[in-house]
Amino acid sequence: PPRSTLFPYTTLFRSVSLFLGMIVSAEEIIKDQKIIERESFLNLSRFSYLNSKIVFLFGLSAIQMFMYVLIANYILEIQGMTLSYWFILFSGSCFANLIGLTISSTLSSVVAVYIAIPFVLVPQILLSGTVVQFDNLHPSLTKREYTPFVGDLMVSRWVYEALAVEQFKNNKYEKYFYPFEKQKSDATYKASFLIPKIEQKLDLCLKAIENDTLTEKQIRDFYYLENGVKDLAFSTEMGPFEYIQKLNPSKFSEEVYEETYDYLQFMKMNFNQKTQIAESKIDSVVTALEGIYGKDFLFHLRAGFYNKSLADYVLNRWELNKIYEGNNKLVRKKDPVFMSPESGFGRAHFYAPSKIFLKQKYDTFWFNITIVWIMSLVLYFFLLFDILKKLLEQLNFGFNLLRKILFGLSANISKK
Repeated sequence: PPRSTLFPYTTLFRSVSLFLGMIVSAEEIIKDQKIIERESFLNLSRFSYLNSKIVFLFGLSAIQMFMYVLIANYILEIQGMTLSYWFILFSGSCFANLIGLTISSTLSSVVAVYIAIPFVLVPQILLSGTVVQFDNLHPSLTKREYTPFVGDLMVSRWVYEALAVEQFKNNKYEKYFYPFEKQKSDATYKASFLIPKIEQKLDLCLKAIENDTLTEKQIRDFYYLENGVKDLAFSTEMGPFEYIQKLNPSKFSEEVYEETYDYLQFMKMNFNQKTQIAESKIDSVVTALEGIYGKDFLFHLRAGFYNKSLADYVLNRWELNKIYEGNNKLVRKKDPVFMSPESGFGRAHFYAPSKIFLKQKYDTFWFNITIVWIMSLVLYFFLLFDILKKLLEQLNFGFNLLRKILFGLSANISKK
């Protein structure tokens, strides 16, 4: 098939890295069980024993992932992403190594280990954001503004997002245009989607005041109106809207309506100008590159590095509604890979190009890799202190105690 349609196959990369990482480590501890029991009186260092296993498995995973990426990228004709793909898949495979070691250390038989692996792997696949989109999860699990917490717990989500964003954003073709396409996308969204939606809410608020009826839905419309105008003002250098404090049911009036409407028209004109400026910058880049490398340069560069199927995913082209109402604010769903996150604590929408943590902006690729290794470090401490095994033993003790109590009660009742 054409190379531009192959991106869905590359989403299997992270599943393969997790599967291989778990499989190669699943029997590492359980096969040494008899030796460990026999030599336990020597007080051998568990720390050194586990580290020797981890060093060997991490080295094996590094070789496996490098060979896998070389062969897969050659077949799929993915160019210029070998080291990036290898690093993120190696990170995911190392996490899977630790999962395998933890399972091997916790369970008592090889059969139980291999039964447990699918129960760990399947959620990683289903909740990675590809098989089941996060917006389609149950409303109690997800909010459209950010990736749901249950998704953030899945290492596959961080691996997959890093692969997708890195391949789209930093390939040799897109890197020339990304900053200007981001400016164009932001301005187009506000002029063509956000402002018309705010105007709709403005009209509904005026009707509610004129009819002197305020239902719960109409009160929410005032929240959407106020927060939408705040978002517009925040995204420009013109300062806050003069009447922002009057966009509520108690102070709203026809005068406020007229001022707000004029403000929205002015903002729409401003964002349309920004769209034209961004388009002129893109044209300037095209002209400069063609002048240096020739007219066919960009054509061949796009054919070799731009993946249309990937773009469909990260630009959310399958989503018909580009803006949603949620949590008293209007949530953008257009071009997520061009959309900057709002949270200052690392949370973001899916396919965000960057993450913000403690007022510092980090590229998604490096931020996600850091998260994967932090999760691996947590799992390492679970393994080192055998926390999972101790928890299961406590649960088993509790179940046995409860069973004895219930059995005793039933025996007493039967005697009476």
